[in-house]
Amino acid sequence: MDAYKLFTWNKQRFPDPAGMNARLRKLGFRTTVIVDPGIKTEAGYHAYESGKQADIFIKYSDGQNYTGQVWPGWCHFPDFTGPKGRSWWKEQVKGYTDAGVDGLWNDMNEIATWGQNMPDNVLFDFEGKPVTHRQAHNVYGLAMVRASYEGARESMQGRRPFILPAPATPACNVIPLSGRAITVQKTTTCCWAYA
Repeated sequence: MDAYKLFTWNKQRFPDPAGMNARLRKLGFRTTVIVDPGIKTEAGYHAYESGKQADIFIKYSDGQNYTGQVWPGWCHFPDFTGPKGRSWWKEQVKGYTDAGVDGLWNDMNEIATWGQNMPDNVLFDFEGKPVTHRQAHNVYGLAMVRASYEGARESMQGRRPFILPAPATPACNVIPLSGRAITVQKTTTCCWAYA
């Protein structure tokens, strides 16, 4: 990532992500990138601007976007509990799969923030039936993993994505997100690349 901003590549370290992933694939490697739900609140940053335009961020009860601090700094968080947030996330994931990424490591989706707990008056869409953080907390990570899987699966043109649901919730392990993920991991060399 460039300065920990999601859906970006550090252009100095990875000037040609698609070319790098193609070369790695020829050597038998598959690339997995880490994705966190925190979208840096930075004017001009494409994920932030498109998220604001699509109105997909979690909100306080007064309609203001919730802001918490994580790796890139102050961030807003997509609302994966509604179709609008999941659809937006799927579009963002396509940028990674178009660059040859085969896996997504979904991280910090408890939602984890630094130095604060998420307040209970934050609202989630919850499939059109708004609920507080207290009610949506255990579903959020699962919904993020669902959006990651669906986005990768739709854009990988028949290739099976590798989805790592960590930390999320125990419920994520119940859903067969990657088919034979354990077999794939044993027979395919994995390459962990921090974009």
